[in-house]
Amino acid sequence: MSVVVIKVFHRLFLLATLLVQEVCGNVMQVYELYTCLAYMPTWRGQSNHEIESESYKQQVEEILSQLDQSLTDRQKLYVNFHPIVRSEIELDCYTHIFPFPEEVEKYEFLNSTDALITDYSSVFFDYSITGKPVILYMYDYDQYMEDRGMYFDIKQLPFRKIYQLEEL
Repeated sequence: MSVVVIKVFHRLFLLATLLVQEVCGNVMQVYELYTCLAYMPTWRGQSNHEIESESYKQQVEEILSQLDQSLTDRQKLYVNFHPIVRSEIELDCYTHIFPFPEEVEKYEFLNSTDALITDYSSVFFDYSITGKPVILYMYDYDQYMEDRGMYFDIKQLPFRKIYQLEEL
């Protein structure tokens, strides 16, 4: 019972914070009117210092374009890219896709979303304790396993797994 009460108060606190920011001239809209999804992909590459940014940027733009077209006006997708690639991806051209709000701590915001879309990022462990849906979008599973690998078989996790953009 107390966990439910804490979750409700946490969400209400975040909604109140966002509403105050809206009233004070912040460009954010009232959160409670939307289904809010979070997209937190990990970066690609074989080391922490190099990545084929142009190729990755094209992949991400294709994903975001498809998602933006499939989202309704009552859905918003908030994305948080790995710091290595964050500056490479522009979000201004999308109707339903936004960056995580800078005014709210990342995990505070993430906990208030309705579902998480990720891939191989360990954020799914943190998010899973919310009991909300986790979707693993692993469009490049074979390549990622060859380049980076995992400590365990991610396919065994109890989350929905999607491999094709059309399914997402």
